[in-house]
Amino acid sequence: MRCRVLDRVAGQKSGTCRSALVSLAGPRASELADTWCGTVQWVGHLAGGSRTGRKNWYVGVAAITKPREVQWSSDEIRIDVYRASGPGGQHVNKTNSAVRVTHLPTGLCAIAQEERSQQRNRSLAMARLAVLFSERQAENEKQSRGEQHARHWHLTRGNPVRVYRGENFERADEGQI
Repeated sequence: MRCRVLDRVAGQKSGTCRSALVSLAGPRASELADTWCGTVQWVGHLAGGSRTGRKNWYVGVAAITKPREVQWSSDEIRIDVYRASGPGGQHVNKTNSAVRVTHLPTGLCAIAQEERSQQRNRSLAMARLAVLFSERQAENEKQSRGEQHARHWHLTRGNPVRVYRGENFERADEGQI
């Protein structure tokens, strides 16, 4: 099992953190994550002489899946050719030079009709489809980061899934579970 800290929000005091995003990798990583999801309670005093009388500390644990990267193959694409509209005279009226490329699973569609050649319009439409895919991927990543950020500030106290009792809180080294 490998554990890696991906992101952390620093706490008010040096050496502390308000929240951390941790990646688990290994054959049983999802099982381990499922057993920790919820609120974890630690009962004890902080090392370093905290002046608060507080002894109950809560940690919220949530499993976040990485957004999947959209991959596409030529089998999932439908290419339609039709007559272009607009200026061009007799050539536009006689040839099917406009191209519409549709990715069937997602419904993303790109159109090209600027060029006189169907071959050039096809490559232009495929390039536009690739841009649409990259924009969609960027939007998915942005949404995932937003959800992660929202989880940093969400914590439910009560009904802890795990309770730990101890004298002092010791900082665990990165990479160990």
